[in-house]
Order: sequence, then C-alpha cells, then structure tokens
Amino acid sequence: MPLPPDFVLTYEMFILGGVFITILGFLICAGLPAKRSPLYSAKVSEDQIGILVKGDESALVTFKTIFVKHKALEIQEEARK
Repeated sequence: MPLPPDFVLTYEMFILGGVFITILGFLICAGLPAKRSPLYSAKVSEDQIGILVKGDESALVTFKTIFVKHKALEIQEEARK
C-alpha cells in the first residue's frame, strides 16, 4: 500500500512543531524574557563593578556615607514602595 502524498509533509510539520514547542517551553521555564531590575546598569556589564545592598531605612545614610567616602561613581536608590 503506497503512502499518502501528504504523509512526509505531515511528519515534517510535526517535527517542526515539536521543535517550536520545545523552544517555547524552555523560554517559559527559564523565565525569559524577564523584566530587568530598575537598578540595572549597562555599565556593570561593560567594565564597572556594581554592589547591591539591602538594608533598613535607618541604615541608608550610613550606606551612602560609606560609598561617598570611597568615591563611588554612581549611587542609585530603588523607589520606595
């Protein structure tokens, strides 16, 4: 019995669909694309070092004083919620 003319095309489309679903599943499970933090800086990925400090509101002045004392190039703050 000969194969129907659409058999090969159908098989190839199932394979292609499987590849697309696999890639889509990977992206969803990996959490991509994700929103960047508002504190993201492209300078860090080029040639500078970034330090993220989490602390209470009372320690904010102390943190700023330390960074200014050591001549930090830039200090960013996250918007308070």
